[in-house]
Amino acid sequence: MLLKPEDFSAEAERVLAQKLALVRPLLAEKQRAKIDEAKQRLRDKLYQRLGWQPRCKPPSSQRPDPAAALHRHVLDLHNGRER
Repeated sequence: MLLKPEDFSAEAERVLAQKLALVRPLLAEKQRAKIDEAKQRLRDKLYQRLGWQPRCKPPSSQRPDPAAALHRHVLDLHNGRER
């Protein structure tokens, strides 16, 4: 079961403001702009939905086997073939 809050932007902005209160004057303009952009994304429903989507890795049958790759490399070196 996937649970997510309906709208957490107000609470997230409040916490962000508390955390930034002391350091904001020390930040460069570029950093401030990125923080402002992040605040806008907090209000954006699309970003809220995408942030809660599950992250899935591909099945192990589709992932390369690092041990097999190493074994092939060692065999190639043993047989005088380099990649």
